Amino acid sequence: MIKVTRNTDGLERLLKNARELEGKAAVPFLEVMNSNFVSEHSRFSDFYELCRGAGYEVETTDDFEAIPDAEWEGFIKQETGFGSWNEMQQAAAVVYAEALLFKNIK
Repeated sequence: MIKVTRNTDGLERLLKNARELEGKAAVPFLEVMNSNFVSEHSRFSDFYELCRGAGYEVETTDDFEAIPDAEWEGFIKQETGFGSWNEMQQAAAVVYAEALLFKNIK
């Protein structure tokens, strides 16, 4: 008879990661819209460079919020593979959540 054993380390790690992810009430914007994500989806190295590419110097939330929505939407459509800024933010959030969820799982 062959003895079958199960290694549930990965499942346990996944559950732990899910609990940690669930406990995150808010995540800093630049953790989600990080340089890896921006550079993978545009020709810019990070979010600040993306803003400069659109013609805006962004140093604060107020600076970013002052960018006219229509201009920003058009820029995002033109410079990324996304149809809107909202779509880009949602994709970044998914990538961020997946990275946390599958952290340290082989």
